[in-house]
Amino acid sequence: MNETATPAVDVREDSAGRRVYEANGVRYHSVTTILEAAYPRPHLAGWAASLVANAALDDYYEGMSRREAFQFLQRRPYRYMRSRADLGRAVPLPR
Repeated sequence: MNETATPAVDVREDSAGRRVYEANGVRYHSVTTILEAAYPRPHLAGWAASLVANAALDDYYEGMSRREAFQFLQRRPYRYMRSRADLGRAVPLPR
C-alpha cells in the first residue's frame, strides 16, 4: 500500500495578527482571513441573524423552555462555524 505522510503544518500569526499556515515551505492564509477580505464583519451580523431566523422557523426549539430555546438560537451561528472549522481541519493541505 502506498501511503503518503501528512506534511507538518506550522501555524503562525502575521504582523497584522492574521493566522497563517505553513506546510512544505508554502504559506496559506486561514479561511477566516480570506473570507473577511470578501465579506467584511458587518455582513457577518446579517449572516448570523439569518441562521437564527431559519432555526426559529424550522421549530428546532419545540418542547424547550423559553430560556433553552433562546440559548439554542443564540448559539446557532457558533455551532455552524465550529462545524465548518472542523470540516476545514479535515481537508488535507496540498503538497
